Amino acid sequence: MLGAGNVPAITPPDVLHKLYAEGQVVLAKMNPVNARLRPHFEEVSAEFTARGWVRFADGGATEGAYLTTRPDVDTIHVTGSERTHDAIVWGAGEEAEERRRADTPVNDKPFTSELGGVSPCIVTPGPWSAADFRFQAEHIVTSKLNNTGHNCVAGQILLVPRDWDGTELLLAEIRRLLRELPPRDDYCPGAADRLTAVAGAHPEAEVYGDVGVAAENVNTQHRHLDRDDHAQCPGPGRARSGLGIADHPAGAGPAAGAARLQPGTRVGEAAHLLALLAVQRFAPDHPLVACRNSDGGMPSMSNLDVFSTGPAGLALAHAGAAPELLRRMCDYLLARQMPDGRWAFGEDMRHSDVDASSYAAACLATVDPVRHQGALERAAGYFRAIAGEDCGCPTYMKGPPEVGMTGGSVSALAWNGTGNVNLLHSAARWLLDYDPAGDVGPALDARTDPHHVQAAHRGRERRLDLVPHPGAELRRRPGLPARGLQ
Repeated sequence: MLGAGNVPAITPPDVLHKLYAEGQVVLAKMNPVNARLRPHFEEVSAEFTARGWVRFADGGATEGAYLTTRPDVDTIHVTGSERTHDAIVWGAGEEAEERRRADTPVNDKPFTSELGGVSPCIVTPGPWSAADFRFQAEHIVTSKLNNTGHNCVAGQILLVPRDWDGTELLLAEIRRLLRELPPRDDYCPGAADRLTAVAGAHPEAEVYGDVGVAAENVNTQHRHLDRDDHAQCPGPGRARSGLGIADHPAGAGPAAGAARLQPGTRVGEAAHLLALLAVQRFAPDHPLVACRNSDGGMPSMSNLDVFSTGPAGLALAHAGAAPELLRRMCDYLLARQMPDGRWAFGEDMRHSDVDASSYAAACLATVDPVRHQGALERAAGYFRAIAGEDCGCPTYMKGPPEVGMTGGSVSALAWNGTGNVNLLHSAARWLLDYDPAGDVGPALDARTDPHHVQAAHRGRERRLDLVPHPGAELRRRPGLPARGLQ
């Protein structure tokens, strides 16, 4: 019996099966990956070994080939790869393929085997709730990451419905989990090389961690989590946690307290700065401050990829860019939408804001509002939830509204004037009546980002058939001159 190299727990039950179900004595060769466990297996099996019914041995391919061809070995069982099986049955080289075609095995002993495969996970559509999406996403990711993905039953292909609104939401939950979970190390020999080969063959695949492959889109119907047709150890679906929290031993003093600061914690900016100062003082090597610049300054965020994709997609859509490029950009945004419809500024972030969300939603609506209807409706729910009683929107959480944020949310909602009529009307009225006197922040925001306000005004005219001001001027308040916002 050639033992497994992925799950050590497979070997003892296989031994017991041979003893009790088949009435055979067993020589179990440990896989080199799990050879360290041989003394423990021998101790557990002491009564069997004392009677000469069970023996354990170490070794690799050479020892395995020797044992399987011994005349006093009557049957063979292997847990491993297809290549191991074929080498035992048909041999190696060009002659092996000739033997396979002629059905003349080099080793014709009774042979049972459990080999690596390409296990599918099939998703059926239905009226799923947000909790359902999270629960099933956890199941799928667990299947992939359990034992670092080194399982013959690990999900290798995710088959999702082509025309179900929930498909993108489920994939977004899967991607979120993969980004948040800590990395898993490759321990199976050759796994890293196989993952590198897969990533090289599929440059369009998404990568989590160093080389882990996840959620490759194949003709909009199949999503590959990873792929290895031959190996029992396909390799991990690696995940990265961004600014994740490092493990700290108990009683580590101030450093342990600093480690409790979780990315995405909803606290004010002043509290964030105080927390960062505390981490820098007591835990200078903590990941939260690892991005510190050489001059001692710290960037406000690690990247702006999600935020930048929204306006870039808008610009390319209006410039007539290739549909395939726009589709890929929209798929990127869809994958990073949170379950409640919002977006964060960048990858590996959980603290969302209206600014990034409005750009992302406006991009999806401009490119294809029908295809992206589900995501746009979730975004509309987010904007409605965060808007104030006057329908003005803040940036991060409920509070005083801002001009740029309100204009952005209205721009993103204008694709569906009928469905959002009350919010559009009230928000546009707030914008038109806004008086910047004594409110420097929002006034600066409006001047630096006037297209949001203009788009809101155009959407209000188009969707609600309101009469524009003479000359189509956009006024801060009826009766005031346009003052640069025309």
